[in-house]
Amino acid sequence: MFNQENNQSSRRKFIQQTAMAGAGLILINPLRMFAQAQPNITNITTRKLGKLEVSSLGFGNMTLSGGHYGPGLDKASGLRMIRNAYEQGVTFFDTAEVYGPYVNEE
Repeated sequence: MFNQENNQSSRRKFIQQTAMAGAGLILINPLRMFAQAQPNITNITTRKLGKLEVSSLGFGNMTLSGGHYGPGLDKASGLRMIRNAYEQGVTFFDTAEVYGPYVNEE
């Protein structure tokens, strides 16, 4: 016998999984292109963060390690992206243990 409630649950789960996979594919390609590109960031101002003086433009590391919005970047591409940002004047790098224990810090 056909169970409509079970079918609706399966359909909803399929749509959610497909949407997440699609979002991951959409986000990972721009990340890879940015890691290879040399961004041209100019006139970055700085701010005081306690005793530290950091760039007002920060770099978020969440998507580098993957697992949140796609598979992430390989280590060499991630390092290249961070170095490019630093060379352009970015000195504030946002990371958190929730991205994977010490994965982004490494």
